[in-house]
Amino acid sequence: MLHDGVRNLRNAVRDMHDARPQRVDRSDHDPLPDAVAAAVAAHPDVIACRVRFHEEGMHLSGVVFVSTRDGMLDSAMTDTIRNVARAVHWRIDEVLVMVDAVPGAQRVTGGDTPAQHG
Repeated sequence: MLHDGVRNLRNAVRDMHDARPQRVDRSDHDPLPDAVAAAVAAHPDVIACRVRFHEEGMHLSGVVFVSTRDGMLDSAMTDTIRNVARAVHWRIDEVLVMVDAVPGAQRVTGGDTPAQHG
């Protein structure tokens, strides 16, 4: 019983900190952030993007940073990119879309997943 309690406590603490999302069975890193980055990068007006997701139970929430051809991001394009990201998988929940402050950046830190297009 003590072993089970320690395991559950460790899992609860791990779930509370911001880490790279894992598969539902915790076997490996979840491929969904990469899939979202690829789907968003396929948009004709997006020249680069990076994503940062975290787990909230079974769901993933996060931010999609985009660099656009004209450097602008209007509400219609924001909605389109959000819908593209959420359509990747049912686990993708809340998605914020922002202009990337470092256009075309290739840095990858803290679970960021970059993708470039065009």
